[in-house]
Amino acid sequence: MINGKYHYEDEKVVIDAAYIGNGRIEVMKFRQRDEEELDSFITYDLAVAENVYNKMVEEHTKQDAPLTGKYAKLRDDLKAAIAAGYSAAAAVEDTGTCNLDAASLFLPRWNQKLVERAAKEAGTRCFSWHLFGCKRYVFNTPNVGQARKNEEAAEAMTKVLAAAGYDAFCYQQMD
Repeated sequence: MINGKYHYEDEKVVIDAAYIGNGRIEVMKFRQRDEEELDSFITYDLAVAENVYNKMVEEHTKQDAPLTGKYAKLRDDLKAAIAAGYSAAAAVEDTGTCNLDAASLFLPRWNQKLVERAAKEAGTRCFSWHLFGCKRYVFNTPNVGQARKNEEAAEAMTKVLAAAGYDAFCYQQMD
């Protein structure tokens, strides 16, 4: 900290500017929980250090705009699909082959970061999968089991998403 300034701290990160000797100023961002360095910059110019510090703080505290339009609908439809997955899995025993089955969607020209964010806000994750030259998004099932329960959850999610108007396909993979 320089003259009681240039120090930001929240539950996730610390961003600080400090003199480190020989007139050098270091601006550093590090994680609170393990103090791992995330970013750093060294300069001899206080104005430059202040600018870098302000940009680090601004970037860290920038709030993403809420999802809107088709991405908000996707988030909401994924929530409904996950609920259906839980219900379907609860109705069967977890027997059979372990699998990584999941619902997949063909979303041409959709922004991948926003699709991933919609999945995260719905309570799941996704990855892209290329099938016959087409990019699809595969959405993880809820943590319900590892065999038939997962299979049923994936199929239920796929049905709900297809009924919502998406080009849905049940991704199937044995563990």
